Amino acid sequence: MLIFCRSIEENLEVDENVFVASAALLNEGLLPYRDFHYNHMPSLVIIYAGLFKLGTHLLLIARSFSALCAAATVTLMFVVAWRAFAGLAPSRRLGFAIGIGALFLFNPLFVYTTGLAWNHDFPLLCCFAGFLILGQGLAKGPGLLCPILAGVLVGLAATSRVTFATALLPFGVFLLLYPGIPWRRKLLLVPAFGAGVVLATIPSIWVWMQSPQNAWFGNFVYPSLSTRYHLEFDVSRKRPFTVGARLLHIFISCFTLPGNGLVVGSFIGLTIATLRVRQVRIDTRVCEQFAILLLVIVLFTAGFAAAPLQRQYLYAATPFMILGIVRGLAAMPHLLASRRFGRLAVGGLVLIIPFGAVEYDGLLHLGSIRSWTPVQIHEVGVRIAAESPPGRIMTIEPVYALEGGRAIYPELATGRFGIRAGQYLSEAQQAQYRMPGRGDLVDLFDTNPPAAVFIGAADGRIENELSNRARAGGYTPVDFPDVGTLWTAIPKPSTGTSEPLPP
Repeated sequence: MLIFCRSIEENLEVDENVFVASAALLNEGLLPYRDFHYNHMPSLVIIYAGLFKLGTHLLLIARSFSALCAAATVTLMFVVAWRAFAGLAPSRRLGFAIGIGALFLFNPLFVYTTGLAWNHDFPLLCCFAGFLILGQGLAKGPGLLCPILAGVLVGLAATSRVTFATALLPFGVFLLLYPGIPWRRKLLLVPAFGAGVVLATIPSIWVWMQSPQNAWFGNFVYPSLSTRYHLEFDVSRKRPFTVGARLLHIFISCFTLPGNGLVVGSFIGLTIATLRVRQVRIDTRVCEQFAILLLVIVLFTAGFAAAPLQRQYLYAATPFMILGIVRGLAAMPHLLASRRFGRLAVGGLVLIIPFGAVEYDGLLHLGSIRSWTPVQIHEVGVRIAAESPPGRIMTIEPVYALEGGRAIYPELATGRFGIRAGQYLSEAQQAQYRMPGRGDLVDLFDTNPPAAVFIGAADGRIENELSNRARAGGYTPVDFPDVGTLWTAIPKPSTGTSEPLPP
C-alpha cells in the first residue's frame, strides 16, 4: 500500500515517457528498433503493451505494475528474514523480520526508484526471486525445475534492463560451486539454467532480429552519445562524471542519507565477519554468501559505469546487500540474541525511517482519486484530445497525448533522449536509427504537420524550437496551468464584430 501511495503521488519522471510510448506504439503494430528508436531491452515493453489493453489510464497501469513488483520484492525479503531467524523466540523473530523489511522499505534508493513506469522494479523482482528459487532448489536436491525457473527469471531481468545480464556470472558461479552436488549432476544443472535463460529471451531475440543493427545501437552505442551530450551541455549542473566524482558522490550519500550508509556499512561488516572464502565449496551458507557478494559487485559496477551517475542506477545492488545482511546475521546467532544489539538495531531504524517515510505522503491523498498524479495526467490527455483536431500530436512528452488516446510521432517516442543523441549522427544514421536531431524537428513538422503541438517541461531548447515553429505556422496556444501549452491547428475564434450579411 505504501509503495502504491508513492506511485500515485510522484510527478511524471521524464524516463516514463520512453516506456509508455514504446508500449503504446507496439500495440499499434510498430516494433522497437525497427520502427522507432528504443534504448533498452524490449521484454518490459512487451509486458506493458499487454497490460495497456486493460484500460486507457496507461501511466496508472504501468506504475501499478511496478508498485506490485516492488511490493513483492519487499514481501520476499520479509519471508527470507523470517525463515533465517527461525532460532529466535517468536516475538524477537518477528521483530527482526519486520526490521529487515523496514530497512528495505525505507531505504532512500528504494523509495526514489520504485513505483514508476520504468525498468527497475520488474527486472529486480525477477533477479531477486530467481536467486532465491535457485538457492532453495539446490538446498532441497539437484532437481532441474528450479534452475530452469531461475534461468527464466534472470533472462526476463536481463531482457528488461541489460545491466542485469551481469547477474548471469554470479548465478553460474553459485551453481558450479554449490557443495554436495556431484559434478556430473552440475553438468546438467548449468544447461538447464541456460535453457531457462534462452526460453525467456525468445521474444526479445525475435524483436532484435527484426533490426539487429538498430537494437545493438540502442542498447550499446546510444549510452555513449548520451554521455557526450551531458558532457557538453549539462556540466553546469555538476553531475558526477569522472570515476572519482562518482565514488565521492556515493561516499557522501552514505552520510547525508543514513539509510544508504546503514545498508552498505552493515553489509560490508557482516560479510567480512562471516564469509570464509576457503569454505565456499564446503559450506552451503558460505557459498550463498559468496554468490550474494558477487551479485552486489556486478550490479553495483553495472550501475556505476553509467555517466552521469543517477541514483536509480545503484538501486539494483541494494536488496542483495540487505539479503547479505540477513545471511550474515543468521550466521551470528549470539548477536541476534544480544539485547544490546537489539537496541542498536532499533536505534538505526529510528534514524533512517523518517528519511524514507516522507516519500510516502501519498497515503494522505489515497482516498482522493482525482488528486493522483497518473489520474491528473490522464485528464490532461483527455483535454488535449478534446482541444485538438484529428491527427498526430507532436511532443517530446508523449505520455500526455497517449493518455488522451491520440497518436504520436514514432520518431519522438523516446522524447528528448533520442533528439539529444540524434544531433551527433549523420543524416544516414538518423534515418537508419529513426532518430531526428534538434535541427530536424522543423523538417518533420513541415513534412507531416501535426494536429497540435504539446509543450511541457522536458527540455527548454527542444521545446522552444517546437513552440516557435507552431507560432510561425499560425497554431493557437491553449494554456494548461502548471503543465504546459498546447498549440493547436484550430484557428482562434474571431473577436471582432462582423458586418451583417445583406438581405
